[in-house]
Amino acid sequence: MNTDINPRSGNAANRDLAAQVFSCFSSVVQERAADLRAFVTSGYSFENWALWETAARCWRRSDWTVHVEPMYRIHALAGISQDARGDLLIESAGERIFVELALMHDWTSTKWYSGDGKLAGDRARLMANQGKGIGLLQVVIIVGRCSDIRGNDSWNRAFATSGCWVTPPTFEGSHSLVPDGEGLVFGWWIQKIQDKKSRTGIEF
Repeated sequence: MNTDINPRSGNAANRDLAAQVFSCFSSVVQERAADLRAFVTSGYSFENWALWETAARCWRRSDWTVHVEPMYRIHALAGISQDARGDLLIESAGERIFVELALMHDWTSTKWYSGDGKLAGDRARLMANQGKGIGLLQVVIIVGRCSDIRGNDSWNRAFATSGCWVTPPTFEGSHSLVPDGEGLVFGWWIQKIQDKKSRTGIEF
């Protein structure tokens, strides 16, 4: 992971805020490991639960302003529709981080992560707003019953169907679930001010 960022670029402080926001998502997986393992067994989606658990941790920061499910257009961003919403917006000391979240588990439908599914849609919406003076962060949480998701053939086939994994994540975390299983958290930070050397604007 590249950490050599020119402070004059306007990206250093924004990346730091992105890292702190990512840590809030990662702490949910670490601190609620037993609950997550139980949720996986249910087979149902619990992405919204993860969002609100993360928002609760963000609200503990007195120096942050937290918006849950912010509308793109209200914050002068382009969305797929007039009423398009992201998942989280954090403001602190003049910096902003706009977040799209996806959560995958053992029973997640392939339409979420294959081809032009949710992961690709989240990435496309964020990339459409690079260079607009706001930091953009795509977070993907993966929880499963196996202890080594990245070494699992089924999960690797799932990863291969989504273009998101072509670019290495800026941030990542791995946590054991209770009593077994693994939770992975990945974050791709898209720079507030695009580096002319980077075609994607994603720092890695």
